[in-house]
Amino acid sequence: MRPSFARRGPNYSNFGASIRCVRPDQSAQTVTVHYLNDGDCTLRFSYRKREYIIPVVLILKVQRAVFFTLLTFNNFRLSSTPATVTSTKRSYNSPTRTRS
Repeated sequence: MRPSFARRGPNYSNFGASIRCVRPDQSAQTVTVHYLNDGDCTLRFSYRKREYIIPVVLILKVQRAVFFTLLTFNNFRLSSTPATVTSTKRSYNSPTRTRS
């Protein structure tokens, strides 16, 4: 809980979480998740000295789409490999019935 989070905009609350990651060359990246007053969450990070704020819902939707695309691609790849498939269907070769 930081009051500076609420000063980011009219819909921002005091709640959020920050993580600062430091690389071996001592360069750092800070990623912050902000909780908004309307229940939404945003992810804030900087890339090449520009700050970006992205809704977390958008990130989750993209992640879901990528996951299902990869899953579909892997299923297609696995099913297109030549394999011996044995049928589990039973054939009923019963004699034809005569109607009386």
